[in-house]
Amino acid sequence: MIDVLAPLFSGELAVYAEGLSLSAGNKPVVPGRRFVEAQQLERCLDLYGQGYPGADRRALASLWSKDYFLTLLPAAVAASLALGRTLPITLDDIDVVIDAQGLPSCLVLPNRGDLVAPEDAWQRFQPLIEGNLEPFIDALARLVKLSPRVLWNNAGNYVETIVGVLAKRGLPAEILAHGEALIAIRERPDGKRNRLFEPVRYVQMQGPQGPLEIRQRRQCCLRDGLPGYECCSDCPLISDELLLRYALAERGLSVD
Repeated sequence: MIDVLAPLFSGELAVYAEGLSLSAGNKPVVPGRRFVEAQQLERCLDLYGQGYPGADRRALASLWSKDYFLTLLPAAVAASLALGRTLPITLDDIDVVIDAQGLPSCLVLPNRGDLVAPEDAWQRFQPLIEGNLEPFIDALARLVKLSPRVLWNNAGNYVETIVGVLAKRGLPAEILAHGEALIAIRERPDGKRNRLFEPVRYVQMQGPQGPLEIRQRRQCCLRDGLPGYECCSDCPLISDELLLRYALAERGLSVD
């Protein structure tokens, strides 16, 4: 973990920042721009796919992308919002450590970033979106012929979760505002569609002890296309009854 992130990612949260480092040690790295080249992505998916023989290639790529987003997004988004620090995380900045399973286990940054005070959400997160997420998602989607919406929803799902975690930790509304705007505004300042817009919805349902607000993704991540996997508990394709059962189980309750 980068030392400046330690105050924010302490205790059980430390795991969400361990994927960012200032040094790879003696591990080989792949420059960020080369990481999203078709040949390199294909190599990663081939290694990753060894654990899922016969898997749908699109489902495999979607699940693999989640590991990349989980390595990148919690620390990058939280550091910007809670610490006011923009980390150098564009593909031109980073090197990527790839493990034996083909997963991007560590992103190596050139420095600790800068303290900044952006005027709006887009200015704050433009390097992350245009310099990292867009080229990564476009390259992966093109390689496996997968709708980019699936990958953007994977990323947006983590952004929404991160903002929610920070809110539960009591961060002031003015600090969270740019994070909330990132998933609440339909269009970017340049008029282009914001592909992180509303990655989840909250469904109102009646539980055994009263009304419940249940979180549900807007896009299926295709996880059920992998051997031994079923739909996620917040999948938009499962029935309302099953969605309620999963939500109650997470709360330690039963629908009966």
